[in-house]
Amino acid sequence: MLSRVALLLPLVLSAQAKDLTFWDPATSLTKGENIKVTKKAGCAIHGQLINATADAISVQTKKAELTIPRPEIATVGTKLKASNTGKIVGAAIGAVGGLAAGAALGTRLSNEGQGDKAALTAAGTALGAALGIGWGIQGYKAIYKGQ
Repeated sequence: MLSRVALLLPLVLSAQAKDLTFWDPATSLTKGENIKVTKKAGCAIHGQLINATADAISVQTKKAELTIPRPEIATVGTKLKASNTGKIVGAAIGAVGGLAAGAALGTRLSNEGQGDKAALTAAGTALGAALGIGWGIQGYKAIYKGQ
């Protein structure tokens, strides 16, 4: 029985995996959506979707409007929505790192007669938490991978 399950498990898992080689999800994006297009040459383009057709995708970046032909595209991704869990985990990790850095810096400076150890520890913790929240909400989800 166990050997049958072991043989079927890869089939079940592969059936659940999304095939990202289809272009359809890219053409169904909404205008203005934040996307990231990575070209096969290696550069990444971040911006808002203007249009996606069967042949190309147009993106408005901070500097210009760019149209990338489909054969040049390695991946297209949509910006992930920030979840509360990602924010909380990011803030917790950042706060612990900031606490350790602030405490170490506070100890170092207070030994030299400068600075307030408690204030530096608190500042380090707050800065680490803020950076952690930002880290917790970054990223793009791939919706297309070129061949």
